[in-house]
Amino acid sequence: MRVFSKFLALIMLALLLGGGNASAQLRYVNEMFNDAQLTVTSNVVYGQNHHFFPPTTTYPVLDLKMRVYQPDQTVDTRTDRPVIVYIHTGNFLPPVINGGIGGSIDDSAAVNLCKQWAKRGYVVIAPAYRVGWNPLAATELERRAQLLNAVYRAINDIKCAVRFMRKSVVESGNPYKINPDDIVLYGQGSGGYVALAYVTMDKHSEISMPKFQLPNGQSVVDTNVVGNLQGFNGLLNRNNHVGYSSSVKMSINAGGALADTTWLEAGDAPMISFHAVRDPYAPYTNGIVVVPTTMGNVV
Repeated sequence: MRVFSKFLALIMLALLLGGGNASAQLRYVNEMFNDAQLTVTSNVVYGQNHHFFPPTTTYPVLDLKMRVYQPDQTVDTRTDRPVIVYIHTGNFLPPVINGGIGGSIDDSAAVNLCKQWAKRGYVVIAPAYRVGWNPLAATELERRAQLLNAVYRAINDIKCAVRFMRKSVVESGNPYKINPDDIVLYGQGSGGYVALAYVTMDKHSEISMPKFQLPNGQSVVDTNVVGNLQGFNGLLNRNNHVGYSSSVKMSINAGGALADTTWLEAGDAPMISFHAVRDPYAPYTNGIVVVPTTMGNVV
C-alpha cells in the first residue's frame, strides 16, 4: 500500500506539474539522479517566531529551520523545479514525549521520502515547525484548545516556509532554482492535519464553530495572540515575509484528519488523501480524535 500510494501520488504530481513526456524516463516519477548527485542543506533559517515548548512564561523568539534536498545544480540544469514541502509527524510534541521514537525531520522515513523525491527531480524542503501542548491537561476542552493551537502554529510555520521559498526567488536570485508557482504539500501522520487544514481552513468562522469554542463562546484559537489565518500579527507571533503568497498547488496527506467536513469548499487546492482503515487515533471515516500518549479524547 505504501509503495502504491507513493507511486500514485508521484504520477498525479507529475501530470499536474507538466512532467509528462515521451522519453524512456519520466521526470518526477522515475529516479533521474542518484544519492551522490543530491545536495542536502541543513539548518536553513526560514523565519523566526515565539516558541511554546518547553513551557515558559517568556515565549522566546527562536529561528525556524528547515532542511533542503535537491538534485545538485551542477548536474541538474533545470531552473524551474517544483517544490514538495514535507510536513513531519509527531503528535505536535518532541520525540519520546510524543509517545514514539520519531516525530521530526530526522526520522528515517522523512529522510528517505525527501531523498526519493529529490532523486526524481523535485526540490524538497522539510521544515522543523513549532510544537508544544499538554496531553495531560485535566479536561477534554483544555486538551482540545492546546492541541488546536499547536496545529494552528504549525500551519503558520509551514506558510512561512512557503513564503520564504517565493521570497528567495525574488530577493535572492532563486538559489534553489524553483518554480514558485509549483509548490505542493505532503503531510505524514500528524503532518496530515496540517496539510489538510492548510488548504481548507480559510475563514475565521471555521475555527470558531461550536466544537472549537470556549464556554464564553470565543474560539479556542485567539488570533489576537497567535496571528491571523495568513500567519500575520498577534501578540505572540512574528510577521515573516510579508507580501509573499502562501498558496500551494496541491495538498497530499498520508494520515491525519480534517477538523470538520464543512471546511471542504469549491476552490480549495486539489487534494490526495491516504489513510489507514484501522488508525486507532484518527478515525478512518469520522469520529473522535484521541491523544496517542494517553488515549484521551480531543475533538
